[in-house]
Amino acid sequence: MPNFILNSNAQSNGDHEVHNTTTGCTFMPAVSNQIDLGWHLDCSGAVAEAKRRYPNNRINGCYYCARACHTSSLGLKLVAVPASKATVKFIIPQMTDSADSPARLPSQPAPVAH
Repeated sequence: MPNFILNSNAQSNGDHEVHNTTTGCTFMPAVSNQIDLGWHLDCSGAVAEAKRRYPNNRINGCYYCARACHTSSLGLKLVAVPASKATVKFIIPQMTDSADSPARLPSQPAPVAH
């Protein structure tokens, strides 16, 4: 049975991601930013546990290690404009997480810029 953690730092879109520590992940947060969610049959149980603990936060599975529970967009956002000025706006999520970064508690997600 896999073990899961929640990243205490929100991504740029406001999501706190659930990661599978048993399989490992390239985007695993620093240990100081990990909140243990315990052992679950799959990522859906871990996401449900995180949402139960932190009901006011956006919780999402990691695209890489908990893909079955990943529900957010990958950072691409289409912006509606007149056809004469049609553009596509790309928002690239910041994937920084280091011991030097101040940890944000899941009860205080980072503001999402619009």
